[in-house]
Amino acid sequence: SHGEVINIFDKYECQAENVQAFFKKKGPQYTKFVGQITYLNFSWDDLQVPPHIETRSMRQYIFDFIEEGVKEYKSIMIVSSRNQCRSIIVAQIYLMMKYRWNAVRTLEYLCVKKPNISITSDIVKLFMRIEQDIKKQ
Repeated sequence: SHGEVINIFDKYECQAENVQAFFKKKGPQYTKFVGQITYLNFSWDDLQVPPHIETRSMRQYIFDFIEEGVKEYKSIMIVSSRNQCRSIIVAQIYLMMKYRWNAVRTLEYLCVKKPNISITSDIVKLFMRIEQDIKKQ
């Protein structure tokens, strides 16, 4: 089955040929993934609030991409260079929208799953604003 990847690497790293080269380097058992992955690419600076992330349309776009894969029983992988702040933003948005969790509960859940995340005060404020906007919907 095909997989879904939300790829928030740097611009160079998110090019499909680089991802394919990565899988080929890993060995023959991984080459089956080449050409079978659907990407949603973002190029965001690490530890910064991404542009347009507070818009409902951007959040809905992220949610729909993940949800489409989930409904088709596909694996979802959210990755970034360090798997720190940027990947947490995407996961946080999805969980808040899917389960209607508040920002604190979602952050607590993510910290249990990935204890070494780095969250800035700007990112926490972002989550609080997003929580308020989701409540309005």
